[in-house]
Amino acid sequence: MPGDLRLAFLNNIQRVAVGTMAIGSLGVPALRVSSYIAACYSMRRTVEDSRGRKHPIMSFRTQKVPILNALAQSFAMKSLHDFAVKVFINPTADPRVRHGIASILKTVMIQHAQTAHQTLGDRCGAQGLFEVNQLTGMFADMRGTAIAEGDLLVISIRMHI
Repeated sequence: MPGDLRLAFLNNIQRVAVGTMAIGSLGVPALRVSSYIAACYSMRRTVEDSRGRKHPIMSFRTQKVPILNALAQSFAMKSLHDFAVKVFINPTADPRVRHGIASILKTVMIQHAQTAHQTLGDRCGAQGLFEVNQLTGMFADMRGTAIAEGDLLVISIRMHI
């Protein structure tokens, strides 16, 4: 598609990029909520040592690291989001840049959120599967978000055409 036609096309579908930004942004609160849920579970669930003392499973590195990693990712993703929004709302920004920023934001956020949700669910054992604990629901929501407005792979390919 010649440059002028592509630019005109991007101007005509600018609301798609807005939706891509908005839907990708769901990764931040989803990670914060799931980190909180997994941390609460990990503080409540205990194991007993050979002396009969109870220890929360959060005291184990294998439990603590994935939870803190997901929480840290949520803060990094919030910074990415803030930067992307500033670029995106700049009225002088090229529409191609806006679409690129929106696509990158959605791809990065949703992929990180999906991976973290699965890991956090695994850290909660069978309770991670219970609907009341919200982890599988949020994982499914992130999966649906990845597919909405074009699956992440297609969005990534679309950027390079």
